[in-house]
Amino acid sequence: FILADLFVFLFALVLPWRYYSIAIISFLTLGALGLPVFAGGAGGFNHFIGSTGGYLIGYLIGGVMVSLVSPKLYSKYSRLFLVFSGYYLLFIFGIGWLMYKANLSFTDALQNGFFPFVLSMHLKGLVAWVIYTFAFPHLKLRT
Repeated sequence: FILADLFVFLFALVLPWRYYSIAIISFLTLGALGLPVFAGGAGGFNHFIGSTGGYLIGYLIGGVMVSLVSPKLYSKYSRLFLVFSGYYLLFIFGIGWLMYKANLSFTDALQNGFFPFVLSMHLKGLVAWVIYTFAFPHLKLRT
């Protein structure tokens, strides 16, 4: 259980896509350089070329999508759906890369790289949305 993805999507809701992109690219770069910022206090470029690489790239892609679309939404509940959609986009990249790197079938990749995380994914998405919706209602960071 890691909280990095909760903050990925919280920042995606709060920051304009350019700032979000800079923040996530910085996070990924620091991890690639070996700083222990990935799950389990890990770091290193091997995480990008290993079976978790798709999930790391999914942080960028899913979050940028959330950051781009969020300002166009007026309903707080549509933003919750958007956060969940960002998570699913993250997992599309993660599962696709996992299938490629580990030579897994789609079903095996789902069983190993998606189903164990479905509950926590939705809980963390909900927490990110609650923090954004109720703790930052007047935050004006978007430009």
